[in-house]
Amino acid sequence: RNCQGESFKLSYYNEYKSYLRMSNKKSINEWIETVNGKPTPLFGVVLTLTTFMWAAHSTAAYMSTFQGMNPVPGDWKCVSDKCSTLNISTLEQLCDQLFTEESITIKDIAFQPQRRTFSIHFTMFCMIDKEGQAKKTLISSMYFAGGLLSLMIGGFCFDNFGRRLCILVGGSLSTIVSFIGFFCKNYELLLFIRFMQGFGNVVAATAVYIWGSETVPSRFRSYFNGYMGIVWCLGYPIVAALGYLIKDWNFQYLAVAVTMLLATTPAFFMIESPRFYAIKKDVTNIKCCIQKLSQLNGVKIDVATVDLLDLE
Repeated sequence: RNCQGESFKLSYYNEYKSYLRMSNKKSINEWIETVNGKPTPLFGVVLTLTTFMWAAHSTAAYMSTFQGMNPVPGDWKCVSDKCSTLNISTLEQLCDQLFTEESITIKDIAFQPQRRTFSIHFTMFCMIDKEGQAKKTLISSMYFAGGLLSLMIGGFCFDNFGRRLCILVGGSLSTIVSFIGFFCKNYELLLFIRFMQGFGNVVAATAVYIWGSETVPSRFRSYFNGYMGIVWCLGYPIVAALGYLIKDWNFQYLAVAVTMLLATTPAFFMIESPRFYAIKKDVTNIKCCIQKLSQLNGVKIDVATVDLLDLE
């Protein structure tokens, strides 16, 4: 009986598969495989431009490494009689006189640094100054605190507002606050900027990853994960180049804003993931996305014949 039962199930399954082939009824994943099965160079260009968001994300995250650099000997000079007789040739000696001996104050020193950093601007360059070091560490921490909050609410946003809209909003938010950093002279405002940078960037970068995972053919998804790691690492030489060429921390924020703008722009033209519309059971937009993807890859398909298993 068991053998007969299994034979009946196999026969029924084969008949069902034959019926699906004849009726052109497929799941959304199968339709994506159909239209993206042989991606064209144009699809590769679209994917590359969209995923550049990850490089911009790492650029914004680690730019504070250069923005918070400490002064070096030659970046300061005495401007009062108090320190004219003191030997202050190293940063350690300067910090010792400022915070241990308290023989001078910051007003007795004039900074003429080769690089203008927020470490100098907000006097956070001495290791023995615990309060200053805590403030300096907090600047980096605020970025990841914003990212953590965005992950908590991101799942709701991705499924209710779409991957594309989340990329646009997150990227635009990060671009705007980074541009505000160009004018920043206030420590509390700097903390707000870093928090909102992290919030916007993580929302946008996560939405890009979801979109890519849902759009590339399934046989390429393992490679896609590695590719995204490479794109993230691409941000490191960008950070190094911007930090080396731009000497002012406010102008570095302006450079980050331009980078984020470039990374966000492709989202205005990207094709939304069909899976988002599947959540909404929006058959019309699902077919529209499938048609656009087919045109992108040069696959001829009649959307009138598209029948979806997922929505049954």
